[in-house]
Amino acid sequence: MLVTIDFESFYDTGYTLRCMTTEEYIRDSRFESIGFAIKIDSGPAQWFTGDMREQAYILNQIDWSKAALLAHNARFDAAILAWRFGLRPAKYIDTMSMARGLVGLSTSVSLEKLGEFFQLQRRKGHEVVKAFGMRRLDFSPFQMQEYGNYCANDTEMCYDLFSIMAPLTLPEELRLQDWTIRCFAEPKLTLDRGVLDLELAAYHRRKHTLLRDAGIANVETLRSDQMMAQALSALGIDPPMKLSPKQKNADGTPKAVWAFSKQDLEFMELLESDDESVVALVEARLGTKSSILQSRIERLIGVSSRGLMPMPMVYAGATPTRRWSGDDNVNVQNFPRNKLKKGTDGKALLDPNGNAVIDYSPLRQAIKAPPGKKMAAADLSQIELRVNAWQTGQYDVLDLLRSGGDVYSDQATELYGYLVTKESGKTIHQLERFVGKTTELQCGYQCGWAKFLHSLKVAARRDGMVLPDTTESFGRRVVDGYRSKRKRISTFWNTAGNQLQSIAYGMTASLGPYQIKDHKLYLPNGSFLYYPDLRYLEKTGEGEQGCEWSYARYMKGRMVRRKMYGGKLVENITQAVARLFVSDALLRLDTIKYNDGRRVFDVVFSVHDELVVLFDEGLDEKWVKDTLRWAMTTQPVWALDIPLACDIGIGYNYAECK
Repeated sequence: MLVTIDFESFYDTGYTLRCMTTEEYIRDSRFESIGFAIKIDSGPAQWFTGDMREQAYILNQIDWSKAALLAHNARFDAAILAWRFGLRPAKYIDTMSMARGLVGLSTSVSLEKLGEFFQLQRRKGHEVVKAFGMRRLDFSPFQMQEYGNYCANDTEMCYDLFSIMAPLTLPEELRLQDWTIRCFAEPKLTLDRGVLDLELAAYHRRKHTLLRDAGIANVETLRSDQMMAQALSALGIDPPMKLSPKQKNADGTPKAVWAFSKQDLEFMELLESDDESVVALVEARLGTKSSILQSRIERLIGVSSRGLMPMPMVYAGATPTRRWSGDDNVNVQNFPRNKLKKGTDGKALLDPNGNAVIDYSPLRQAIKAPPGKKMAAADLSQIELRVNAWQTGQYDVLDLLRSGGDVYSDQATELYGYLVTKESGKTIHQLERFVGKTTELQCGYQCGWAKFLHSLKVAARRDGMVLPDTTESFGRRVVDGYRSKRKRISTFWNTAGNQLQSIAYGMTASLGPYQIKDHKLYLPNGSFLYYPDLRYLEKTGEGEQGCEWSYARYMKGRMVRRKMYGGKLVENITQAVARLFVSDALLRLDTIKYNDGRRVFDVVFSVHDELVVLFDEGLDEKWVKDTLRWAMTTQPVWALDIPLACDIGIGYNYAECK
C-alpha cells in the first residue's frame, strides 16, 4: 500500500524551519500538527484535522507495517509520524530525494519548482502564508477548508511527481533513499552530554587564541582585502577571486578581485574547514559572533537534551556525484578528526607499547552506541585511487595493491630516487611517504603544479610536517613525474576532455568502461552523470584567452556556471563510482538478519567512503569484522578485477572506531 502524506503544522515568529533545524522544530514544545492530507494508492487525497488524539486515531487506521510512506521532503513528515505519533512505515519514499538525483543540477527541488520543471497541471498554492501564527483552533471553518484544499493539492502534486520519476529511478537508489530517511526518522545513536559540555568550555578557552596564533593582532585589519588575502595565504589557503562586474582592466575586460563577501560561495565554504584558525579568520572578516564549531557543539547539546540523535543526511547532496552530504546544521561529514598527539619536537607521542597516542575528537567521542550495542566504522581504503587505476587500466597500481604493496611508498621512491618503505605499520621515511601520498591523492585528476603545492602545504600544516622544498621547480617535478609514471591515468584525462563534446551534443560514445548517450555518461549500474547546458565558451578570466567547457547548475538559490575539463570529469566519475561500492556494501548489510527479521547491522550513517554500523555487543568481534569486510570488499560483476580493502574499527563511540 502506498500512502502519500503531507503534514501542516503551526509556525510563528522565531518558530519556523527557516530559523530552526527539523529536529528542533518537531521536538519543540510549541509543535502542533494542524492536520494532514492522505492519499491511499491512486485514490483522492483527503484532508484530516482535529486534536492530536483525533489525528492519531485516523493515522492508526493504516497498517504501517505494510505501507510505504510517500512524501516530498519525507524527512519532515516521517519524523512527525514517528516522533509525534509513534508510527513507522515499512518503507519511505521521498520525491525530493528522487528529484535531487535526477534533476538536482537543473532546478530547485522544492515542490513548487519541480511542478514547474515537470510541467504538472497542478500548481502549488500559497495558503500556508495565511496560516502564519495560527493555532488549529484559530482557523474558521472556511479557513480550515481552504487550508485543507491546499494541503490535499500538495499531496496530489507529490504523487504526480512520484509517477513521473519512479520509472526513471533505479530500485536500489530507492532503497538508499529509504535508508537515508530512516537514519533521521528512526534514530538509534545517543549523545554524551558531559563530553559536549567539556568541549564547549574548552572551545571558549582557546577561541581568543585562534586569531592570535594566525598572526592577527587587530581584527580591524581584516577589513583590508589585501590583509585578508595575506592572512589566508599564511594558513595555506588560496584566497578566492572573482571577476568584478564594475572594475575593468586597461583593455576593458573585467578585473579579477578578491571574493571575500557572504555572496561568494567559495569564500563561505571556508567556514566548513576543519582548521579552526581558517574558520576563525573567515568569521572575523564576516563579523560573525559565534563560530560554526561553537554553534555545532551547542546544537548537539540541545539534541542530547531532547532524545536520540537523528542523523540528517542528504541523498545526492553532493552533486553531480550523488554522494551524501550533511544537513540540518549537523554535518557529520566534516566532524573534526582524531589526531596523533605530538610532543614539542613535532613527533608523534608513543605509549609504553610503542603505539601512537590518539587525541580523540570530542565531537566524535560524543556520538555513542546505545546500551547493549557497539559501533563499527568500515572505511574503504584508497577507494578513489583504486577506481581511477581500474577505470584507466593503470595495471601497475592495481597489481601493487593486489599484492599488498604500498602505492604511496612506490610513488615516493620514484620521486626521491631511493627506496622508500613502510614496515610493520611504521613508516621509515615519514616525510617522503607523506609527499608520495599527497602526490597520489592530488595528482590523479589533472592537478597542476600550483594546486599541488597548495594542497601539499595544507596537508603538511594539518599533519605537522616540515617541507624542505616548496618551490615551483619541485612542484613541477612532482606533477610531471606523476604524469609520466601514471601514464594511463594522465592519458585518460585527455580522452575524457575530448568526450565532453559527445556529452554536450548528445552523441553516442564510450569512455573506458562507461557509455555516453543522450547527454549523459552512464555508470555500470545504470545511474548517470549529467551536465546541464554543457558548452564550449570563451574564457572570462583576467588575461585568459581561448575557450573552455562549462556547465550550468542550480546552487544556493541561483544558477551558476562551473568549469569542466577532462580531469574534473574523471574526478566526478571516480567519486560517483566509489560511492557505488559504498552503497552496494550498505545494501548487502541490510540483507543480514536474525531469525526474527531484525537487522544484525543497523547502518546509522555514512561519511564519504565509510559506513558506521551498530550491532549487539555480544556478537563475536572477529565475525563482525569478517562480515563487514565481506560486505565492503565484494566486487560487483562489472568490476571483478578491482582489488578492494577496508579498515575496520570497533568501539562504544565514534572516536574509538575512527
